[in-house]
Formats: sequence, C-alpha cells, structure tokens
Amino acid sequence: MATRSLRRKVFRALSSLQSSSNSIEATQNLSLSLLTEEEYHTLANSTIHDLLEKLEEYGDCVDIDGFDVDYGVKWTNLHGYNEVLTLKLGDLGTYVINKQTPNRQIWMSSPVKYMNGT
Repeated sequence: MATRSLRRKVFRALSSLQSSSNSIEATQNLSLSLLTEEEYHTLANSTIHDLLEKLEEYGDCVDIDGFDVDYGVKWTNLHGYNEVLTLKLGDLGTYVINKQTPNRQIWMSSPVKYMNGT
C-alpha cells in the first residue's frame, strides 16, 4: 500500500509539470526533492521487481534462443553495490536496468542505437 501511495504522489507531481514553462529544471528539482532516498528505494525496488516478474512470465511464453533474466546485486565503481536487472535476448542484445540513486531515476542501457536520419 505504501508503494501505491508513493506512485500516486509521483504521478500528481509529474502532472503538475505539464504546465511548467521550464520543465527540464522542474523535472530535475522534482526528482531530487519529491522523494526521500528511502521512498525512492522503496518505489524503485518495487518497480524493478514488478518488471522482473513480468519479464520472467514473458520468458515462459516466448521461444528466444539465449533468453535470460537475472536480478542481483552487482558492484559498480561509481556507486558501490547496486541492484541490477539484466535481460538477455540472445542475438537481439542485452538490456541492463538499474537504479541511479543520486538523481532518483531508473536507467536502462540498450544495445539499440537510434540515429537521427534525414
């Protein structure tokens, strides 16, 4: 229930940003001030665990060579120990999802590169 109320708090705050004339600055201020570090970890962990469950269910339904989902604590030089979700899709690449606590975000690295074509 606490996670649900945190999500509502975030969605209300994000909705108010739509009318902001300087949304980039407002988003940065929101991400650092809206949630305490403890609230952020609660919400981020819940979100990543929900994603993990959905990806595991998806993995049971598809036939992709090399499909694997891994979640665990990994060492990073920048942040020390951090929880990381790794999704391997064989020839389609590997995606890594982890928390970025200083800016209260969840990041995803992707093997897909987008080019701005003309």
